[in-house]
Amino acid sequence: MSYAHQSRPAHSDRPHRWRRPLAVAAAVATALTGVTGLAGAASPTAATDRSAPPAAAAIPDLTSANRRAPIAGLPDWSKAGYRGGAALPGAAEANPDAACHITAAELASQYGVRADGSDATTGLQRAVDAIRTNCTPSAGYTKLSSITLPAGRIVVTRQLALDADYMVLRGAGMGQTTLAFRPDADTRYDTLTADGSDWDEDGMTHGAGKGGWTWPGRGLLRVQTREVSPRYARDFASAPANRKDIFEGSVNQHWASGVPLREGPAVGATQIKLATNADMLRFKVGAHLWVGAANTARFYQQQTVTDASKYVNLHMRQQIFQIASVDTAGRNLRSTATTAGGGGPVVDVSTAAQLRSALANAQPGQTIRLAAGEYRGAFQTQKAGTASAPITLTGPADAVLVNDGPSGTGPSCPVPTAGVDTGYGLWLYGAPYWKLTGFTVKESKKGVVLDDSHHVTIDGLSVHHVDEEAVHFRRSSADGVIRNSKISHTGLVQAGYGEGVYLGSAGSNWACHGNQGGVDRSDRVQVLDNTFGPKVAAEHIDIKEGTSNGVIRGNTFDGTGISGQNSADSWTDAKGIGYLIENNTGTFSSPGTFANGYETHNPSTSPSFLNGCGNVWRGNRSDLGGVGAYAIKITSTSKCGANPNVVYASNTVTNAGSGLTNVPVTP
Repeated sequence: MSYAHQSRPAHSDRPHRWRRPLAVAAAVATALTGVTGLAGAASPTAATDRSAPPAAAAIPDLTSANRRAPIAGLPDWSKAGYRGGAALPGAAEANPDAACHITAAELASQYGVRADGSDATTGLQRAVDAIRTNCTPSAGYTKLSSITLPAGRIVVTRQLALDADYMVLRGAGMGQTTLAFRPDADTRYDTLTADGSDWDEDGMTHGAGKGGWTWPGRGLLRVQTREVSPRYARDFASAPANRKDIFEGSVNQHWASGVPLREGPAVGATQIKLATNADMLRFKVGAHLWVGAANTARFYQQQTVTDASKYVNLHMRQQIFQIASVDTAGRNLRSTATTAGGGGPVVDVSTAAQLRSALANAQPGQTIRLAAGEYRGAFQTQKAGTASAPITLTGPADAVLVNDGPSGTGPSCPVPTAGVDTGYGLWLYGAPYWKLTGFTVKESKKGVVLDDSHHVTIDGLSVHHVDEEAVHFRRSSADGVIRNSKISHTGLVQAGYGEGVYLGSAGSNWACHGNQGGVDRSDRVQVLDNTFGPKVAAEHIDIKEGTSNGVIRGNTFDGTGISGQNSADSWTDAKGIGYLIENNTGTFSSPGTFANGYETHNPSTSPSFLNGCGNVWRGNRSDLGGVGAYAIKITSTSKCGANPNVVYASNTVTNAGSGLTNVPVTP
């Protein structure tokens, strides 16, 4: 049977159940927590009290690029690891709020955590709790908090609960920080099996609970909630210190507090049908919802799934959703993906007039939900969401926005003006903190344009058959994300302006779009796991001068149809600074004009920047179709002497006229 309960987002499945003495479990638990570092900092080392810190070693490439291809008949591990095989997070993913980063100095002065042999347990837990309270509610994968441990040997005597979502725990550097775990009397197991080789989970009891509820056992770090089900609140209160953890965490929340479903939802369904006796007061719009099912044949049958070909031989499946609406009378919930929804009321629209009204009157936390169908006209908004309550526009792929063409005479620098239609499919102007998910934009002058609209997430959109570019982050629309989207058939009227994703503005347009110190600072935009092509007439991704520190990762480029007009002859043109370009796959086949897979250029601007410098390529796979010269063409090394571009050996190329790159490769 499936169960549902409201919870904070979870990021890992149930770990394996280790049956080993506690000293060994401490080291294993640390390895399984996946603690990482920002900006190249290393993870802390774990050790039992009787072992010395390990020697420093280089961190290997953990991305999916450093894996062999899947082998038929064996499990496919190519997407294992952090976020499906992505690189560990760096500075671009850090929370901009300094209060969400606790430094080693602050650990010492505010929390009493020092590498001087004193017990740091209480202070470390207080630091985690502070991040959980103050930063977790507005955090995310691109807004990570952190705790930096000092160099030296830090003593911990009790299990630390890492229940602050989107938090990074890091050390002072490779081999410099050691967590020494010295379990106190309340942490060491006091019930062992008859031969003394293992802890006796059945003998470790209190009230209705037993030790098996703490699977996989105690360790130095535990990544899960500490919440206690009301069913066990009395047992928890009366439990001694060495039994309280029996009642904390996922067993209680997922199974004791879970609400059975009266019917298993079909794949892709958004309605969740709860048991007829479900307490609906527990479920709030905007909260997160955990839905899980233990996969036995009986459970499938209880969910009315009788087709055995649909069964999957797994221990358990689980998903996290966000609650879009609550039907108290019908005992139903309407869910969205975790990337959709802002936590406020839902506005359902099915006509162009309703959509225009909803966009004009949108409020923080609101979700505007498109019904399937075609919406024709000019759609724009100047309403802002907030970090804690973004506004969502969501719909299925067959909800289609169409703008047949510009009308009226607007100003030379486009701003929303009465009676003027820019021809954009969707235009956000001064509208930060939006989430655009699922729907389609087509047959418009431009697809989606963001002006002065930071922290906008585009997820799962389809943009195709547009006159010029598909998606434009413009006028300092920083800290945005576009992911899981499909872009094709751009530049139908002006091929040279038919970019897939356009980041920033050319320096020649800063007089219009340079709204931060005379510059378009559409910085730190992430382009992730999208599919480009065929017939993207200009660059699939055009990274303009003056922008910096974005991420281009996991995308697929089909270069068929690149026009060559306006120098459009590569998948990506990097004129920005400090971009990470990794784990992308590009191909080219005729027709089209194709010079190189990736290129850099160094335009001069005022104010001046090291444009086209400091970018990094790694793990990219390029097939140039026997036409392109280099997978990665670095136009100038002399102009980037102070901040060189770096091409790693993990990049690969086939069918190249000249080779991988024209600069030395970094191992």
